[in-house]
Amino acid sequence: MKIRNIGINTRHGSSFDDIHLNRAGFWLFSVFKSRGIYIVDGVTYEITPPSYALVRPDADVTLRSLAKEEVVVSWITCDIDEEEAEILTKCGVLINAPVPINSVTEADELFAIANYEHYLNDSVHIQLESHMLAVIMLMLVRQMKNREDSYGINRSRLELLNQLRVDIYNNPGIERSVDSMAEQIGVSRSGFQHMYKKVFGIPVSADVINARVSLAKLLLANTKCTQREIAERCGYATVFYFMRQFKEATGMTPGDYRKNGTGE
Repeated sequence: MKIRNIGINTRHGSSFDDIHLNRAGFWLFSVFKSRGIYIVDGVTYEITPPSYALVRPDADVTLRSLAKEEVVVSWITCDIDEEEAEILTKCGVLINAPVPINSVTEADELFAIANYEHYLNDSVHIQLESHMLAVIMLMLVRQMKNREDSYGINRSRLELLNQLRVDIYNNPGIERSVDSMAEQIGVSRSGFQHMYKKVFGIPVSADVINARVSLAKLLLANTKCTQREIAERCGYATVFYFMRQFKEATGMTPGDYRKNGTGE
C-alpha cells in the first residue's frame, strides 16, 4: 500500500454542489464524521456518522450534502494492489459502500500519525505509512464487528436496514406501513420496531416523518409549489394532515416557514 494524499477533517459547506471524487484513479478511503449522501456507481447511500468507506479506483463516487448540512470527512487516496485488496476483504473490509462504526477517535489518532509519516523523508517512512493505512482499516473493521455484536444483528440484516433508511429519505412520498417494512427486512413487526430504534436511535415512524418534513422544508424554501402539491409529494393524504404534522415537527406552519425562507 502507498499513500498518495491525505485530508484531515475536510469540511464541505452546506451549499456545495455535488463533489465528484476519485477522479485521479486511486483507491479512496474516507471516514465520515457528519451526515451526507454518498453515491457509488449509481447506488445512493445516506451516511450515518460515524462511518467509513473504501472504494476502488474505477468506482464513480459522488459526495452530496444532506438537507443543506455541512459534511466533514477525513480521507486518504492510496495505491492498493489486488493481493492486498483480497487480504483486506478476507479480514472483513467492505468495499464500495459506507460502513457504520462506533467512533472515530482511534481513526483520528492514526490519521494524524499517517499524515506525519507521509511527509517525512527517511528510510522507513514508506513502510510505516503503508502499515499505518492497513492498521486504520482493520481497526475500523473491528469496530464494525463490535457494533454488529452489540446490536445482535447480523451484517446482511443490518445492510437491509441501512438500505431501507436510505430509501425512506430518498423517497419520503412513498406510503409505508410498519408491517410492510418489517416484511421487507424479514422480521416481525415488534422485532422490526425494536431493531430500527436500536440501530438508528429513533422510532421508524418518527424517522418517516423526519424524512417527509425535511423534503417539505426543501420545497417550501426553494420552490413555488403550493402546500397541496408539497403535501402530495411528501406522501400526505390531505393538506390539513401535512400542515398539522409539519407544525408539530417544526413549531411553525408551512406558510410561516416559507416566509422565513429557512425557518430560522
